[in-house]
Amino acid sequence: MANTVQLPGTQLGLDENIRIGPGLKRNHYDGSIHVTESGIVKGMNNMAWMEGARRRYIPVKGDLVLGVVTHKHPDYVRVDINAPELATLSTLAFESATKRNKIAINLGDLVFAKVSVALPDLEPEVVCCNMRTGKADGMGVIQPQSNSNSIVVNLQAARMALSPECAFGKAIGKHGPFEWCIGVNGRVLITTQKMKMTTQICRIFPLITFLTNNQIEGLVETALRQ
Repeated sequence: MANTVQLPGTQLGLDENIRIGPGLKRNHYDGSIHVTESGIVKGMNNMAWMEGARRRYIPVKGDLVLGVVTHKHPDYVRVDINAPELATLSTLAFESATKRNKIAINLGDLVFAKVSVALPDLEPEVVCCNMRTGKADGMGVIQPQSNSNSIVVNLQAARMALSPECAFGKAIGKHGPFEWCIGVNGRVLITTQKMKMTTQICRIFPLITFLTNNQIEGLVETALRQ
């Protein structure tokens, strides 16, 4: 079943006690698990989900996402995380933020955040700090540089690039230093020393979906040696 595309309605032979994520649904009568959207079955840490070339993100608690601030209110902002509903981000959900010392955040800002609430009947909520320690842990408002560019790719491409087994990042690094911030919701911010290199990475990023590491390395080499 590994790396085989599954179609909606297919019953999977997974353990009935496994946790399921986007693209899968459990039958409450017999415990069987069925596919609800086409893609490839992926699993980790006793959890399974479907990965396909879709762009609409379904929030899952604990996911790290990159979003855009679209609405601003005194105590919270609304963030577009490519989900069916905008996410709510409290102005106090940042490291060292208080009612008197709120974080500076504006419309159009990019924020790297963690999904804290993801329930079917509620709008999603995100935070920009570890709720146990209060530390940012790399989350917060992201400031693009002059050679930065933000794009939205399909969810499969984003998750592939985040995987330590994927050769995409290593292949890019052979051509020069770069930084990227990738949300599992498909939004990516890429920064290099030259705008031409940034543009080329943005162009080929969506193309890595379903490619092997050898194919990805060839794609990067062709694009960045120009």
